Amino acid sequence: MSKTIQELNGPRLSYIEALMSCIVLVCIQNTQNGRKSFQILRSGEMMLRELDNRVSAGLATLSVSESEILENYIRPLLDRLRARLCMVGDPVASLAVSVKANRHLTDFCIPSFPDGCSTLRNARGCLLAILEWGRSKLPQRNSSHPLGVTPYLRHLCATWEMALSRSPTSEPSLNFHTIQRSKKLMRIRCLFGRILLECIRTTTECIYDNYLSEFATIVQLTGETAQSNDASFGIDSGLVDILAFVGQCCRDPQIRRSAMACLGSGQRVGGDRGSFMAAKILQTLIELEEAEMNVGSCYDIPEARRWRVLQGAQYLSHGKLRLDLIGNCDSLTHLQVWIPILIPEIKEPQRLKASDLPDIVFGGGFVAFLDEGEQEGYFRFCSDSFYFPIPRV
Repeated sequence: MSKTIQELNGPRLSYIEALMSCIVLVCIQNTQNGRKSFQILRSGEMMLRELDNRVSAGLATLSVSESEILENYIRPLLDRLRARLCMVGDPVASLAVSVKANRHLTDFCIPSFPDGCSTLRNARGCLLAILEWGRSKLPQRNSSHPLGVTPYLRHLCATWEMALSRSPTSEPSLNFHTIQRSKKLMRIRCLFGRILLECIRTTTECIYDNYLSEFATIVQLTGETAQSNDASFGIDSGLVDILAFVGQCCRDPQIRRSAMACLGSGQRVGGDRGSFMAAKILQTLIELEEAEMNVGSCYDIPEARRWRVLQGAQYLSHGKLRLDLIGNCDSLTHLQVWIPILIPEIKEPQRLKASDLPDIVFGGGFVAFLDEGEQEGYFRFCSDSFYFPIPRV
């Protein structure tokens, strides 16, 4: 892999070719649980900055087609890959960072769409327009819409689901099973996006108790669509982040255990996310929050017993994950837990010493990787962009 990175930085490829190769290689590394994807992404971002500097200084020129590829594909994809890394562990915090950084942006137009979606692509586009409209309203304390943001967002989502149900059951090159499965995956995305947008300003974890029906539907649809050995070649996490969100925020014992079972039943890979790690984290949180309690429903877990992840650190060669948790009732209440993790290429994990540095540190809106080539410093990715996860066939 180091030789591949050197080739990308070498003179043999044009900037456009090298940048496109970076994107593909990052996706390949992710599906293989590769640990070098951040180095490839860093190389891509460094090349992009170098290209921008050379063009602005008049030292390089791009053809019209190259400029279109750069602006319409390469730059957005690199931004999306960086944002994906920075969303690990806490999509709510990442969305909050995005909203705060982009509060100056103008509102999206209120989405409109016909009674029925003509194609799956059209349905995805309509759903994305709804979610982006909802996000554009978040910086505003008061909505100009007479119904308010949340009620109208629910109205738009319900209207979209009706349109989806009326969409054709056949498309060229797609069989009936694939179309039905895609519709269910889009419904999962819709529910997840709506919960995120409605709860972004919450100051209490108990607010999620109002979404038991939505959480149960997400888990049910996942069971109807998911396959244990699914691997998504791409830049999105798909179902892994969504199920992890359900397991962390929903305190109903049956629903969150069903979400954990979906994650732990097989080595599902979506983008740069692995399901087994998410399942281990959920198991730890459940044990902490339900310890010495007879939990029959979410209402049996008081606010004072609920935890959320503040940040985490992975010690790959030691086979350990450290989570720093914070109590929602009292921001001064912290708890640190250690979780054993399985790294296939590490046969015998090393003993962790006090002087050992974590390989990866992550939190809301950032992720940092230990860069051994920089005298044990960290290369930090930050992002004020946010992309709603896209579960897909």
